[in-house]
Amino acid sequence: ESAMVLEPCHSSRQPPPTKVAWDAHIAPGMSLAKDQYFQGVEGLIEVFDFDYDAIVEYKWGVDNNWAKACMLFPLCWPFYPMHCLCAYNNINDRVRAQHLCVTQDGIRYVVDKHKVECRFDCQDKGKITKTVPFDKLTDCDIEEPAGAEGPCCCMSNKKLYIVNVDTASGNRGEEGSAHELVIEGLVDPKAFKDTVWRCKRAGTAHGGAAVAPGQESMMGSAASALGTVFGKIGSDTGSTEICRLLEKNNQLLEQIVANTSK
Repeated sequence: ESAMVLEPCHSSRQPPPTKVAWDAHIAPGMSLAKDQYFQGVEGLIEVFDFDYDAIVEYKWGVDNNWAKACMLFPLCWPFYPMHCLCAYNNINDRVRAQHLCVTQDGIRYVVDKHKVECRFDCQDKGKITKTVPFDKLTDCDIEEPAGAEGPCCCMSNKKLYIVNVDTASGNRGEEGSAHELVIEGLVDPKAFKDTVWRCKRAGTAHGGAAVAPGQESMMGSAASALGTVFGKIGSDTGSTEICRLLEKNNQLLEQIVANTSK
């Protein structure tokens, strides 16, 4: 008598795969990040850690060297106690307020609320969130540390990797074109760069531009409305011509969306 092999059954009540599960092929074998700031965020693909200790050590060294150099000028002496009391804590809070992840919407960079200047509550810096969509991304490159920074009498060698993210529009300021996003001090900048490019290629793999959630909702509503119209005019003699015109109109709208998303 042959043994019967039982295959696992799949319940019909099993929820459909989420977007995170759909994107599992984008970054297989993802490492677990220490930063839990984005835990529970919808559409999360991967979280990337900052080397907080290394960033604080470097930035405090540069800032402290500038403060020492300023002591050569008597007019700066009254400000030195404030530097000793607040500067290190301000740098530490600013650095550790940074968080970075990659979601289905794009690169998400967050600087959480933190203390600044004299560290009074009225001087708190509010939370800033910036998202760079993959369809707007034009470049993502790593800048390796080289050279030194600080006053000429006591300079500090640069030791932090910088990831520069650019878009077609760019972040244009008074001095001209600048990077859309500058990310300094990641633990693994190469992994971040690879993940970003994988996500961008996956978003354009089907030959179409990514559609924003609002556009997707509007297109779905339009499709439902057109279905109702078709049901009402299906018996009319001019329905064929109307359908042809609507189809041509939809093609033109899709072409406009594709052009504007470049």
